Amino acid sequence: MEVIFTGTLKGSDKYIHQQLSKLKECGLDQFHFIKKIDIDYSILDQIEKIIKLVFNISDDISSNSKKLEYAQSRMMYVHYARKLGLSTYEISKKLNRHITSVYFFIKKFDEDIQYDKNFIQKYIQVEKEIKNNIKFDSI
Repeated sequence: MEVIFTGTLKGSDKYIHQQLSKLKECGLDQFHFIKKIDIDYSILDQIEKIIKLVFNISDDISSNSKKLEYAQSRMMYVHYARKLGLSTYEISKKLNRHITSVYFFIKKFDEDIQYDKNFIQKYIQVEKEIKNNIKFDSI
């Protein structure tokens, strides 16, 4: 069985070696570890501009407005930031929000993408704009 791990290596080299040895003991002889360290923030900034355009927002997404379009734009921003590999902590710092708010945005995005027709239409618009304007393979 081949397993691909993604994430950042934390801890000393000895600790990491011990963790990888435990995986081998479990029968995982072949595995690859991909270290995500180079996140392209310019792509995230471009996605933020597209989201602001689709939701017709002039202020910053991280503003304290509780209007529906601002809240949904933050949910969508968190969705794409996670797809790019940012941790919830990094997203919370970027949005100037508490980390529990980021978890709420993730949960609310999953709910709205299933039931809210307007949100689904805006998500489709954002997807089209991203595919037309941004050249990359990670999303």
